[in-house]
Amino acid sequence: MHGKISYEFLKQELSGQNKKRIDSFLNSALYYTLTGRKGAWLYKSDHSLLVVCNHPLVQNNALKFMSAVLKFWEGNMILNDKYTDDMPEFYLEFFKVIEKNPDSAKGLLFMEDKRPVGFSVWDETDHETANLLVNLGDVSITGLSDYQTVRVCQHLSDRGVKYLNRGGSEKQSLDAFKAKYQPVESINLLSADVLYRKVENTNIEVHTIV
Repeated sequence: MHGKISYEFLKQELSGQNKKRIDSFLNSALYYTLTGRKGAWLYKSDHSLLVVCNHPLVQNNALKFMSAVLKFWEGNMILNDKYTDDMPEFYLEFFKVIEKNPDSAKGLLFMEDKRPVGFSVWDETDHETANLLVNLGDVSITGLSDYQTVRVCQHLSDRGVKYLNRGGSEKQSLDAFKAKYQPVESINLLSADVLYRKVENTNIEVHTIV
């Protein structure tokens, strides 16, 4: 393209000329530039220019959708008499980490129509290995967990990542679920319950220095 860059060009590059949008802000290049959570990047060559940035609401929506998936999952656990109070603790801590460090992990969100039904999250420790940290979904949807796993593998493969570490299995049923994917490598680990009790040593005096 020759000549001065136009606002219409920026708008078309950011939103797509033929795409129909409900939210008019999605078609505003200025809105993206001013409010992009990570700012905007300018790419240009001799005769063209392109502004690229993240929409400021995407990460907030992702966290909201993941929280909704967790609530649906908790509801199913309650209905199936499998729920315990400590079940959501790991996921709630995970949300805190993601909120403070949104770039610390990558993931996929799974939707059924407009309802979030699952999400998978991983990090990449090197250029060919990813660690699957979370794979949570609506247990009432048959095969969803398998589908999530396959899609994650496809996504990683497309990006050149060769291996997905699915972590350990605390239960035999979980180990069987992971084994059906025929992992290229498996490590046998042992778990143990450590029993402890608090012991007060009366021979130690505590002094407060003021």
